Amino acid sequence: MLLEEAQRLVIDNCPLLPSEQLALKACLGRVLSKDVIVRGPIPHFDNSAMDGYAVKIGDIASATTDSPVTLREQGMIQAGDQPEMSLKAGRTIRIFTGAPIPEGTEAVVMQEYVDRDGYYALVKRSAKKYENIRRIGGECSVGDKLFEAGMRITPPVMGMLATLGYDDVEVYQQPKVSVIVTGNELKPVSASLKPGQIRESNSYALTAALNSIGLIPHKVLRVEDSKEKLKMAFENVIGESDLVISVGGISVGDFDFVKEVVKELGVDTIFYKVAMKPGKPVYFGKREKTLVFGLPGNPVSVMVSYYMFPRIAINRMSGQIDEKTIMLSARLSQDFLKKKVGRITLIRGVLSRDKNGDLTVAPTVGQGSHKMSGLAQANCLIHFPKDESFIAKNSTVEVELIHWSNF
Repeated sequence: MLLEEAQRLVIDNCPLLPSEQLALKACLGRVLSKDVIVRGPIPHFDNSAMDGYAVKIGDIASATTDSPVTLREQGMIQAGDQPEMSLKAGRTIRIFTGAPIPEGTEAVVMQEYVDRDGYYALVKRSAKKYENIRRIGGECSVGDKLFEAGMRITPPVMGMLATLGYDDVEVYQQPKVSVIVTGNELKPVSASLKPGQIRESNSYALTAALNSIGLIPHKVLRVEDSKEKLKMAFENVIGESDLVISVGGISVGDFDFVKEVVKELGVDTIFYKVAMKPGKPVYFGKREKTLVFGLPGNPVSVMVSYYMFPRIAINRMSGQIDEKTIMLSARLSQDFLKKKVGRITLIRGVLSRDKNGDLTVAPTVGQGSHKMSGLAQANCLIHFPKDESFIAKNSTVEVELIHWSNF
């Protein structure tokens, strides 16, 4: 199965989770489940865009640097003041950024164009009507649809919601995600290793990936290559999780039990194996509304497969309607070795600009599926097309930017 077909099947089988009311301060990274409607004009009063002087246009129509117009200062208004004064003809009011515009003001002249002499202001240029005045409703009006459902809440979105007075927001719930890691050879990070043993790192990488999109795993289980223990682990999480990610045990070896176990537990297989490298033996199935992913155990295969499938599913379940993949064209900085035709290869790369400002991309050192250091250094994935067997230096290639975080 082609990568694009597999991703479409994942999207088509993702249930959209219900919505919930959440305090604004807890909404970063979440997805709006309801349109945001403007409840009051922004700005909600006329205010000054600059530090300067409130004026009537007719009073300074002839003002120039060589022949400034002299106006007596009538007072001063700071941001947060509630002035009761009105601007009189032939007068000026000193005003600061964000301060409310006093009645009778037609423009604000920046202080850079005004000299002061005691109680008098020497204005050295004319102004247009409403110059340097932020008009009420100039950004948005009552009833405007500012954000649509499906918008992810970024820091600027949070700032705008606060400006509008939304102290709580309707967002989609996030899925409960559980992780199962299998392998007799896996030992704790702090363990002293014997030949044949390795430190278990996949749960740390996946947990970090989930944390980066605002999720704390529901459960993380580590089990040996035992069908009975694996089945107990799946039974422990599958009924109480929206999405389960298992790592290892998904190929065709004597101790690869994942497909057999999930079938016995009533999971319907949607696809198995995708024409991609790394991550070919990836599994996707579904039991009622619970999605189950089986990822190969090599660290790079785990993270690339996660990025291509479970991550997309989690975002979709959380309300993100469209997967925003960022693809760019870049010049390959070196020849890339031949590969077999028939499956796309996702090469870990570093995207940068050369001295002329053109985008170039270089494969990282260490492209093996067990070499996490290559992925750790990468900021993109070079898409090596399935029907190509060799890419020459200076060829134009398509690269996908890696963005682990939703924030």
